[in-house]
Amino acid sequence: DTFQEDNYIIIDYDFNFLRGMGAGRATHNIAMCSCPEDSSEHKKCNMDVLNATKYALPAESNLILSHESLDRECIDPNKVRSVLYPKWDVKVVVTYRRFFEWITSFHKQKHRTDNDHSKHGKKSHFWPTDETPLDEIADIKHWLTSDRINELYGTLYSSAVYHRYNDVFHHVSIINMHDVDDDIVGAFFCDEVPNAVHACEKWKNNDIKAPKPNLAFNAVYDEIAVTAYLQNYIPDGISREEAREAIQNRHEDVLKLTADDFPKACADEDLMDLLLKYSLEAERIMVPAFFESDMGEVVLRSKFEMERDAFCAVDYDALWKQNGWLDFFQTLKGGNAGTNKKTKEKEIAKLKEEVWEEIDDDMEDAQRHRHFIRH
Repeated sequence: DTFQEDNYIIIDYDFNFLRGMGAGRATHNIAMCSCPEDSSEHKKCNMDVLNATKYALPAESNLILSHESLDRECIDPNKVRSVLYPKWDVKVVVTYRRFFEWITSFHKQKHRTDNDHSKHGKKSHFWPTDETPLDEIADIKHWLTSDRINELYGTLYSSAVYHRYNDVFHHVSIINMHDVDDDIVGAFFCDEVPNAVHACEKWKNNDIKAPKPNLAFNAVYDEIAVTAYLQNYIPDGISREEAREAIQNRHEDVLKLTADDFPKACADEDLMDLLLKYSLEAERIMVPAFFESDMGEVVLRSKFEMERDAFCAVDYDALWKQNGWLDFFQTLKGGNAGTNKKTKEKEIAKLKEEVWEEIDDDMEDAQRHRHFIRH
């Protein structure tokens, strides 16, 4: 209801019936249908939903399309444009966050174990198998490589997304999250959405419920559990959940330590130099006036130094020699008989068979909806 008075339609909410037709959210489907036909992403495209979306959208209304899949490298912005033109004059809004902050957030989001609606959240109930990609379980020190930094900076990061859309659309705007007093929503409502007078006023008057913050999640206990498991220190019969809970309980309740009190091994200096280089480059290009201001380069360099620990992980070789951890692992006794190493493949097979809704995108979800349409 927030934007209705301003004659705006948010298609993923105001046209909820489209979700029942297949392929998740309509905006996500537009994104997937804009990828090359031979790509894995395009296989998640549902043309029936795409055509229904085009038909359902009234030309006399303004539209808001918002979905994180619109930043995928495979997307051809010209195809996104073809869905909207000539009915609408499109404004693209890209949010800028400093690269060194963004990449740590990206890693944490991909390795959360507290969200059962995410693909990784589901998998984190089970031990990794021999087929589990390393980047799904690696802590940030082992996950961070020069190849990964270069790839993410050139594909998914804000500057790359900005340049892709700016080459096609005439009006691409940037919200600098470091220059909006921690009010990104207000900046979007009041500064970026054209003529959203009522929505802006409601936000300023606190008549709109603020979105639930995506709080940082500390995965250190899960990372320790997985590393101990891969090094054969965890006895059979212990589930991944039981192991990480036992490690956390011992560390915090028995040893009276915090999640920051483990011995640390940090990213190599050449990787830190690369992160700083790209962080400076992106800010200089995306928000040049801000970069030259007192809040720009000087603050960026200062915060980069302050947040170096964000690129550190547990030094496992040192940890195994402290506080009797290896002896402790051998005392663990599990309550889930079906979660030992011999049956881990069965666990993953069971996981794949489960029917669950994942908003962000999942091939199984798209296929399941297509099956529904055929019947």
